Amino acid sequence: MSHPPRINQIAICVSDLAASRAFYRDLFEVPCVGGTRFTGKVTERVQGMAGATSDVAWLMDDREFFQFEMFQFEHPVPKPFAKGRRPWDIGYSRLAIEVADVAAFHARCKQRAVAGLTPIRVVAGKPYFTLRDPDQVLIEVGAAARALPAGRGARFAGAALSVPQFDLAMISFHRVIGCPVLDASPPDKGVLWDEPAASKRSVLLDGGTAWLEINEYSEPRPAPWPEGYRICDFGQQNVAFGSRDGDEIRALYRRMVDGGFKPNTQLVSSANQVVLTYLNDPQRFCVEILMVRPWLDGVMGFRQSTVFDRVLTKVMMALA
Repeated sequence: MSHPPRINQIAICVSDLAASRAFYRDLFEVPCVGGTRFTGKVTERVQGMAGATSDVAWLMDDREFFQFEMFQFEHPVPKPFAKGRRPWDIGYSRLAIEVADVAAFHARCKQRAVAGLTPIRVVAGKPYFTLRDPDQVLIEVGAAARALPAGRGARFAGAALSVPQFDLAMISFHRVIGCPVLDASPPDKGVLWDEPAASKRSVLLDGGTAWLEINEYSEPRPAPWPEGYRICDFGQQNVAFGSRDGDEIRALYRRMVDGGFKPNTQLVSSANQVVLTYLNDPQRFCVEILMVRPWLDGVMGFRQSTVFDRVLTKVMMALA
């Protein structure tokens, strides 16, 4: 690829779309820009699940071509994933969100009796705390690295993974996808969730728009993927790497397949205006790759949808 990869989506699966949409929109003050219903043969192929059917909502912060995506699956019937999991258990393990004033936002969360709220603690000279969303996804809250514009109360900063094998994850996300190393020994944030004495390897990777933190725990020993885990289960689902250039996405796809990722299906193209698929790395982490032409941003959740966008969405889904 001629440009470094860029995370353009962080996705979660929820049990109640209306409740989760309201939670993130109202607490973090980020707008919902649209939504859709995914179903049909193309959806089944891309997501790798027979009969895959879900309702989706999209929220945006202040970045162009970036979204926070929420799925509520009707089929397959989901099971809990985030509920009861510990931050060191295998899987996507933590969502990071930045706010302008950590203390003021903590007071806001306390006033709203937000679940799982911890005290503010200082890590490497910076204030953080954690909370839980309606499906028990662990959310790390920290100070915004740069000022937030008017009308945006927060920014989606990153996602953490707990992996079985550190070196294999580095091959997948650093060498194959191409995420540069931001910090080879990032600050240990375990104190935020009262982690017991831990032995782990960590790295912070640059996903362009958001970071990825990769952790391999030897102590405490992590639980493996739950038996029968599927990406529709309630909790963090995946991240997506996006581009406006179809050739870049095709090159990334070839590199990922050559590097050990297994696609659910080959790249799906809609007249070369949208190109995408889901792939799974050797440790079962789902990653989407996605190209969207700017004129379809309102259809695909990368700007506020209009009446035209909503009509076009229905037409495109009927043809899928």
